[in-house]
Amino acid sequence: MNKQSGSLNGTVVKDFEIDESKVVFRYPNMEDIDDLLEYINSLIEENTFICRKEKVERDDEVDWLKNTLKETEEKRKVHLVVEFDDKVMGSADVKKKSGKQSHVGELGIGLRREIREKGIGVRLMKSLIDEAKSVLNLEILTLEVFEKNKIAKNLYEKVGFKKAGVIQDKFFQNDEYQDSIVMELDLRD
Repeated sequence: MNKQSGSLNGTVVKDFEIDESKVVFRYPNMEDIDDLLEYINSLIEENTFICRKEKVERDDEVDWLKNTLKETEEKRKVHLVVEFDDKVMGSADVKKKSGKQSHVGELGIGLRREIREKGIGVRLMKSLIDEAKSVLNLEILTLEVFEKNKIAKNLYEKVGFKKAGVIQDKFFQNDEYQDSIVMELDLRD
């Protein structure tokens, strides 16, 4: 598949095995809707470090996925899903900014509890960064992370992100405010 001219829907970026389980990083397609809905709602139920608090309805997830596929085709977003033994168990994306920030992308990543701490996150981040550079021609990636999300901060640092600043009390979770740590990765190096 030629990423520069054809549809990216379902295109495999990387595959490998971990503990005799097949892992695939690929672009999503509409057939992923039920797995993606289960995935996002599992993160909400777990009360992970994501901004969303309320469970997602199927119609809203369908709209989100249609928009994601459209943004991907228009080269405004790179979005990869993590298939683990033929089930979508994670997701990561980079959304390209516009105007005078069109060289910058904002990154987000999440994995279901069942596939964490297996080295998938680092591999996914590296694949996503490669896609952001080659497909979106980005030079800088940014992200925000909850101050208490030590595992995510360590992951981001492993792939080269550096702390760029702090937004105080941006998040409110479990009856307490948390700072947002802003991180950046310069892809021009």
